Amino acid sequence: MVDSAIGTGRSIICIGKRGPDASAVRFAELVTRALGMQLTLMHVRKKESDSEDMIATTRQYLRNEPDQVIRVRGNFEKIIQQELDPREHELVVLGTSRSMGDRVATRLSQRLAERIADSVLLIRNPPEKLQRILICTGGIDASDIVIERGLSLAAATGAKATILHVVSSSPWMYTGLDALDETLPDVLARETPLAKHLRRAAERAEQAGVDAQLELRHGVVAEEILRAEEIGKYDLIVIGAPEPKHIFNRLALGSIGPQLFSSATGSILVARTDPRL
Repeated sequence: MVDSAIGTGRSIICIGKRGPDASAVRFAELVTRALGMQLTLMHVRKKESDSEDMIATTRQYLRNEPDQVIRVRGNFEKIIQQELDPREHELVVLGTSRSMGDRVATRLSQRLAERIADSVLLIRNPPEKLQRILICTGGIDASDIVIERGLSLAAATGAKATILHVVSSSPWMYTGLDALDETLPDVLARETPLAKHLRRAAERAEQAGVDAQLELRHGVVAEEILRAEEIGKYDLIVIGAPEPKHIFNRLALGSIGPQLFSSATGSILVARTDPRL
């Protein structure tokens, strides 16, 4: 079953200085409610003369009223860090500004996605509804939170899901394969940690009532994820990362994240390990 702890915490939708984009705000609300989280609107102004209409305009785009509204003046990056509660799971939503469209994530968004010790949703080309989700697992227990978040979204929205593992020759990504050309049936027939992990993921999808399939690829992780996205036309990629201070995060997200943020055509959800676990 999908972990009931997923339905906790809050989502902070950050409104940029260009004003809100209607489709991005609605997509942010869709993901927030699908995860069972509270919705907070936050507008950080650099100076007093900045328009106060940002919040009012954003509220018009939402289907339901936000649970909290924050108006504050100061440095956006510092305010974000101050607002996050390390004891709770929170989701920071970036890329909701008008005219973002299909642009790559800004340097600020990329930096926040890599450094914030909470989950981050980077929005790009938001669809009206979630239909296809690509869940990227590292094949280890630490990736369980990624699978749970992806399946929670799929179950709540009726989306189809693909659970993808990329076999890499990098030592920190090694998961017990004897041969880099093994097929998915070959892997599932064995009793390696990876095989058990993938079988357990498939069982969770079935228990959650999600139409899901497993996929195995070989190669450079970021490149294979991008190829999978191009072929599958996914609306959302879900990847995982521990808190930024962790060495694994500097190795994995540090090399994978920037390439995905700059090259993926759709939105990306970076699922952090639950700080209470």
